[in-house]
Amino acid sequence: MYSYMKLILIATLFFGPSFFAYSADLGETAPAFSLKSISGPEPVELESQTEKILYIDFWASWCGPCKLSFPSMIKLKELFKDDPFEIIAISVDADSKSAKKFLDSYKINFKVALDSAGVAAEKYALPGMPSSFLLDQDRKVIAKHKGFRKSDFTKIKEEIEEALKRTGT
Repeated sequence: MYSYMKLILIATLFFGPSFFAYSADLGETAPAFSLKSISGPEPVELESQTEKILYIDFWASWCGPCKLSFPSMIKLKELFKDDPFEIIAISVDADSKSAKKFLDSYKINFKVALDSAGVAAEKYALPGMPSSFLLDQDRKVIAKHKGFRKSDFTKIKEEIEEALKRTGT
């Protein structure tokens, strides 16, 4: 199964969004998903996050840049804890053990889901790992990021601030 997920990601990189039936392009409505939660008992569903700006991050335990992105996501959630903002981190690991072991290194303050079959990853046509999508309150994609470097934090924070300003908060 682990090889299957890597194959999906490699195919995404080579063939791009046109390879898949869905994609999360700028200005488009983000594809819906309902996934098993790693961080709690309830499933993680896009549609249940109403009235919020959402930062959706696809990651994997074997992804080096993902290890850099988690401290930044924890900080973002803390910075915007009083705002209508939520982070959903979606693991594309084939099994929950690898994902849980990865998460043990962090004090997670946001929702984490498992997409072991790659259903949501396919819908979002991931351009690389990690891949993140910022959604407005209407579920429209307003920003996308491929990969992660520590320097990306400032830009992502500014994009969230701008999105929150447009909501009037």
